[in-house]
Amino acid sequence: GALSDSKLNVIAFVALGMLIVVLLNSYLSYFAAFVLLWFCLDAFPASERQDELQYRFQNLFVIWFWFVLLGIYPAMFYFLLLLALNNSASSPALAQLQVIINAFEWLPARLLGLSIALVSSLMAVLSLWINDLLSGLDPVQPLLNRWMDAAIKSDGSASLQRLLSRSALLWLVVLALLSAGAFVA
Repeated sequence: GALSDSKLNVIAFVALGMLIVVLLNSYLSYFAAFVLLWFCLDAFPASERQDELQYRFQNLFVIWFWFVLLGIYPAMFYFLLLLALNNSASSPALAQLQVIINAFEWLPARLLGLSIALVSSLMAVLSLWINDLLSGLDPVQPLLNRWMDAAIKSDGSASLQRLLSRSALLWLVVLALLSAGAFVA
């Protein structure tokens, strides 16, 4: 199918943002990278989202992970892969694209699962997480759903949004501690 105008605008904005980051190559590139990441977090309105957990995982946690670990380029490459996957017709290349995305999501999914365990009922989620830790490059969505369901069932006051917010806060605290440690060292 043809891409809608809004999806083409998203792709064009991300590509232009990546070009600006490359051209600036200074402190301004950090600002451009920040704007680009901010855009990726809410590129599509909530009315277009089908699964909030999958959306937040892909557009927040995976992008944060790759941005912090390797910089803006892997994060934006992953985002463009997602756009290509979501806007492609069925083809043999689509299966290969899904394998690449699964590889990008493997480690962030395990870290998010551990985060969910730490911010909810540890033992209920951790036992499932340990069993799933070394599973292959299959899609991570069933694992995330299983871990999240276990967390919500074991913690009566927890909700999907609350657990995702707690997990994001945990990631930010760890990042702040790592940054402070690097600054001190």
